[in-house]
Amino acid sequence: MSKLKKLIVLLVALTMVFASAVPVMAIDASYPASYEQAPLSTVTSDPNGMTVYVAIHSSKVDGYAIDRDYFSVIMTAADYTDGVCYVSDVLEKVNDGNIGISFVNAFGNPLPKPYQNIYGIIDSTVNSGNTTFAPVLSLNNYNLRNGWRFRVNKMFPLLDSADYPATSPDFNPQYDYPVGATISQAYVEDGDYIDLYFADTTSNAISTTMTYIPGFSCNTTTIGIYLYGSNDYYDTITIGEGDDEETHYPWVINSFTPITSGTYQVRIGNTTKTGFFYNGILYATGFSLSKNVTYKVSVLPKYIDYTVGATEYGIPSSTKISFYIRLN
Repeated sequence: MSKLKKLIVLLVALTMVFASAVPVMAIDASYPASYEQAPLSTVTSDPNGMTVYVAIHSSKVDGYAIDRDYFSVIMTAADYTDGVCYVSDVLEKVNDGNIGISFVNAFGNPLPKPYQNIYGIIDSTVNSGNTTFAPVLSLNNYNLRNGWRFRVNKMFPLLDSADYPATSPDFNPQYDYPVGATISQAYVEDGDYIDLYFADTTSNAISTTMTYIPGFSCNTTTIGIYLYGSNDYYDTITIGEGDDEETHYPWVINSFTPITSGTYQVRIGNTTKTGFFYNGILYATGFSLSKNVTYKVSVLPKYIDYTVGATEYGIPSSTKISFYIRLN
């Protein structure tokens, strides 16, 4: 089990016990934000099935947003594709699971199976299902540099070189590496966590930061959180001249590193406070917590607001992350 996956398992457990002191644990300087898969021809999934966890967090559209923290999806071998459980198989199960989530194409019609990519999502519990969360056209001069992205255990799965597309003027590993797995190429294992989230990848400056928390501690009034972040975006490289000129858009993935500035809204139970950084730790205080009670803690997302036509959009600049605490 990877270090990140172990941390995610730790954060979603419901029986955590923490001392009343501020955080003192040692934290590594960074965590990886991607991993290389095995060649797809060598992969098989557990024939006995598996349980995978999925979280879905969208942009804001006129104030509405999808906000679904991790929920379990039970997969059987019959749900797999050719003996392998891919992210697309899990999402098809979510679509068919009567929980109010529907995946749609650019015309608002049900996404045809097998899923190749995610364009839009409708949540029947959000605005009565009348809002489709999909790419915002013409935003930041790029039509498709914002939209739905996914990570497995907070990391991007990358293709093994054996599964690269054929080299052509449109693809050159020297400039277009790394090559990310699509939802129909990224496979999962029992206990994996899938984050499906809306993001902007226009540039390093405004790309969406995926957050996670490698350490924290709290008492009855104050919580201190180590908040880390990883973003990704598409760069632009032009090589050659004249008729030989080629433009490539290499994918840049930044590892998780500490976030140490700014303010974040921290919610414990039904109470939300503004968190501030001190010595690299995000502190929020003013809570009134009881011992032997389990509380859900969320560092809430931040948004960059845009107006396109008559619609107000909020594109996440950082994602939401939640975990549970229990004071003894």
